[in-house]
Amino acid sequence: MDNRFKLDGSDTHASQADSRARSQRHAMPSESSCTSPKHRWQPTSQPTLDSESGQTPPKLSSRQQQILTYIIQGYQNKAIARLLGIEIVTVKMHIGVLFKKLGVRNRTTAAVRGIDLIRDKMGEESTNVY
Repeated sequence: MDNRFKLDGSDTHASQADSRARSQRHAMPSESSCTSPKHRWQPTSQPTLDSESGQTPPKLSSRQQQILTYIIQGYQNKAIARLLGIEIVTVKMHIGVLFKKLGVRNRTTAAVRGIDLIRDKMGEESTNVY
């Protein structure tokens, strides 16, 4: 152990900081702090056009919709896997397919695209008032 950081024989500040960083990095949200996705997407009978691109929005499975919602909320793969009770590799597989369907390469762009899809869906629902 390097003595340069010791003060009067006490534990090093560096090792204490490392320990805190490690515990924070591996911390998972508690079950009580994990909420289910706020937005639920329901399939429509008629595909509608995406307002920005003029293309039909991608068809996402219910699991892909859940995962996209968690990505929008900022959850990492490990937390998503824990919340859904599935393996991390399964989350990664869903994310890969999701990225392809959305035509994106990263989580940030997927989140933005997901928010756009939610807005389009909400706008569509508000115009279909009976």
